[in-house]
Amino acid sequence: MAPEISGGQGYGREADIWSVGCTVIEMLTGKPPLSYFQTEAARSKIASGPIDIMTLVPLNVSQDARAFIGAALKWKPDERPSSPELQRYAFVTKWYPVTFI
Repeated sequence: MAPEISGGQGYGREADIWSVGCTVIEMLTGKPPLSYFQTEAARSKIASGPIDIMTLVPLNVSQDARAFIGAALKWKPDERPSSPELQRYAFVTKWYPVTFI
């Protein structure tokens, strides 16, 4: 759950970007971020302030994936890229070299 939702600030497109970042971590590792916490503890940790998300990503994950995840999981919603911006990251374009609208 995105920090702004955990903090009671409501839902926006930025929360979807957060979800994409979490999904990519889960696809690469087989586990959701902060899976070693109980659900409420993970929500509290995310809502309480920025965490070093990169510590959750194995070292063998590519730099392209790390950049994508790091951008999607910025703690402040207004610092996350939009969907079109995120689609331009090398993590996406190397695999799907198409132009997104």
